[in-house]
Amino acid sequence: MTLEYRRNKLGSDVIMEQIVILGSGPAGLTAAIYAARSQRSPLVISGNALGGQAASSSEIENYPGF
Repeated sequence: MTLEYRRNKLGSDVIMEQIVILGSGPAGLTAAIYAARSQRSPLVISGNALGGQAASSSEIENYPGF
């Protein structure tokens, strides 16, 4: 994996990510799985609880893990 550095307006270096996924629910984790399968390195940003709304749901249909 190669990291790409760019200068921001203040003159400091920042790391540029190819793929950033916001949320760790079923859609976010599925996006991360497919991004990783295509040789990308996704950055997943989640909230306080891993799993999003799915973590507190009693039933989930059509989830790729099943």
